[in-house]
Amino acid sequence: MNIFKRLIIIFICFAFAALLLKGGHFVFKKYVFDIEKPYYAKVIDARWSVVLLNNGEKVSLAGIFIPWDKDMINYNPELEKNAGKILNGKTVKIELVERHRSGAYHKYDLVRICLEDGTCVNDYLLENGLAFFSHGYYRGKDRAFELEAKAKKEKKGIWANKDKLTLLYVGSKHWEGVHYPECPEAKKIKPEDRIEYYNRLPKVHWYRDGYPEGCPYCDEIRKTKPEHLR
Repeated sequence: MNIFKRLIIIFICFAFAALLLKGGHFVFKKYVFDIEKPYYAKVIDARWSVVLLNNGEKVSLAGIFIPWDKDMINYNPELEKNAGKILNGKTVKIELVERHRSGAYHKYDLVRICLEDGTCVNDYLLENGLAFFSHGYYRGKDRAFELEAKAKKEKKGIWANKDKLTLLYVGSKHWEGVHYPECPEAKKIKPEDRIEYYNRLPKVHWYRDGYPEGCPYCDEIRKTKPEHLR
């Protein structure tokens, strides 16, 4: 083996080792240092899904979506206050679920918050129909999905008057992206995998296999929608 080939092999080995070290550091930091160490703090204020702590930080309840825009379709001002009624003034345990995403609307870490009696506020809001499930892609999302489905079935909270809600998008548990409810691709989603997005106008991307630029059917449907529903 000549010296040139040996240098290439050495370089590849060093590069591979560097990747392993970097990856190992990331895994340790994300899943051991960050997530597995809950801490306690006092809640100064909680509105919608955003919680202000006495250490000056703001965090967001993982899996929770509550309309914050008063111009939102069928906006219910009571939703703004639900988290605050439970959390304000309480000392709580906070478990980090995921660091904020670069593209997130708010730059807040996603957390689970538990009261002194062990009640998880995230779960409580969902199972009692006091919030929408945000359909995030993080650990524990399957339980959150089931709790919202249960609240729908039992017609609790916001689901007691489901006919007053506006279904804007449909997605699947198995991929990140959405379709309009009228889209033929949406109708292919199995009922047990179907995710429904009510009363929210997030920044979304349109999903279809083989079409990285988005769904061509949804592109056509969008032309027929009023501007505030696009």
